[in-house]
Amino acid sequence: MRQLGLKKSDEDDETAINNHIDNINFDLVILTEHFDEGIILLKRKLCWDFEDILYVKLRDSSKKKNGHSYNSKATNQSEKQEGLKTATMHDFYRDWSRADYILYNRMNYTFWQKYNKEPSIDKELLHFKKTRLKVEEFCTNALQHNKKGLRSENLQVVLSTLRNTSHYTLTIEKSKWNNVFTIDIFKCLLLKSGDNIMRDIFK
Repeated sequence: MRQLGLKKSDEDDETAINNHIDNINFDLVILTEHFDEGIILLKRKLCWDFEDILYVKLRDSSKKKNGHSYNSKATNQSEKQEGLKTATMHDFYRDWSRADYILYNRMNYTFWQKYNKEPSIDKELLHFKKTRLKVEEFCTNALQHNKKGLRSENLQVVLSTLRNTSHYTLTIEKSKWNNVFTIDIFKCLLLKSGDNIMRDIFK
């Protein structure tokens, strides 16, 4: 909250904190733990399409660690321990940073107010998640199949690989929530790359 202008002397004053939050004008705050819901709201506000908000996960730490799958019993036990740890941290954070805690609760409340006012948004969210997973699977397979050429340090080899795989595409059909669009290996590279260098090279 200090970054948003709250005075240090007001950090433990709940009334001052709430008054300060009242004067903060955020049209939309996306919650990390509800990212998909947030970007669907953003898409609607900005009149974007699915193609504008697509992303792929760079890794899935929930399934593997160091290349090995988790044992289900161990995972369940770990989840229980993590739940207790999270609850303890939750209490600690509430006491340690009351202003940020209040801010989060206010933003969380207004986020769901806005989300629940949107017609058929749960159906759009479900359709987006299915589409995103379809694109992620396509990109994972396409990049894995052509990884030798795409990882070459020789730019001409990379460009040649892109040209030779230009026919390898995934078409997402038009729906109530999106226009038809096509994903190719070049777009997969942009989605999978965690570095803007790829965008600079191929723009």
